[in-house]
Amino acid sequence: MNKYQIIIGILVVLLIVALFIAFKYWQFWATSNLSLSNQVQVWGDNVSIPANGYLFGSLDDAFDNQIKINASSPINILILSAKQYNEFILCGETLFCALKNYTNDYHGTQINEWFNLSSGCSGYVSVIFGNDTESVFVYPNESVLYNPSSIPTGICASHN
Repeated sequence: MNKYQIIIGILVVLLIVALFIAFKYWQFWATSNLSLSNQVQVWGDNVSIPANGYLFGSLDDAFDNQIKINASSPINILILSAKQYNEFILCGETLFCALKNYTNDYHGTQINEWFNLSSGCSGYVSVIFGNDTESVFVYPNESVLYNPSSIPTGICASHN
């Protein structure tokens, strides 16, 4: 590995740690201010993905994550572990790189899926790809449902 790859790797880890801390604060706020049976919208702002671009987001731990997005043309949503995301960055940040190693993949113009592996693990992010030739408009309605696991789940379960 050269110095550039090491620096990028360190920056990715620092970004993931910062997101983890921010979402831990948000989770504390959400669970202390809401009934535990309520779904809470976490992303509803329309956004555009530029050609050859992607959006990045983290998935909340102790929650079931509803990935509900409509788009103006087909999109790919890939769920990556922190390690998979680091490999994606080092590979070149393309859909081809992300498809080499991922946890879940959703594709289409209307996506409505639940991701539950993060209910006992804070180790997941989402990467949303548009297409190569034009911007894609994304209309999200993502929400979470508080559902903490009593045991580690997903990649966290394999580290015990």
